Amino acid sequence: MTHIRGAIYVDGGYLRKILYEFKDSSVLKTDYRRMYSYIRSSMGAGSCKNYYYTSLPPTSDSRYAAEHRFCDMLDHQGIGVRVGHRIKDSRWYSKDRKKVEVDKATDTMLVLDFVRDVCRKEIDKAAIVAGDGDFYPVLEFAQKEGIPTQIWYYPLSDSTRASSWLLRYADKGGSPITSEVLLGWNQV
Repeated sequence: MTHIRGAIYVDGGYLRKILYEFKDSSVLKTDYRRMYSYIRSSMGAGSCKNYYYTSLPPTSDSRYAAEHRFCDMLDHQGIGVRVGHRIKDSRWYSKDRKKVEVDKATDTMLVLDFVRDVCRKEIDKAAIVAGDGDFYPVLEFAQKEGIPTQIWYYPLSDSTRASSWLLRYADKGGSPITSEVLLGWNQV
């Protein structure tokens, strides 16, 4: 039997949004090893590269220390953490008219890692946790290269639904992250 090599690419900003939207988030404490293991198993991969893309607030921000510790925790679990930067973007406002913080460079890092892994023939299958339609060219590229790629998305909220473009190119039309899946990723 052939050993299937996989890679999992998690858009941390998107995952944060899912966890925020999840109704039982007050009791949800995600076990990231369990999450990556669950996705790897669903891909049928024997081994997996695990990536997590996020950004950190400025060092002067009170959230910086906690978020930095979170990245260190993922790193110690063998998850490749890629860190962009976070800015308040004057073009985007929340419902209460506050400037929205946006991640910068994280999507580009995800795309570069994905393309590098495919071009070096280091993976046979892939999974991306994201909903942004801007990733559809990556999936189109993966299809042309013969790399089945799952898209994991949370369909229960307008702000986390996956783009129809993304799902069009996803292996088997995408993998919804249901409430049951989220609870399965919960720490015991």
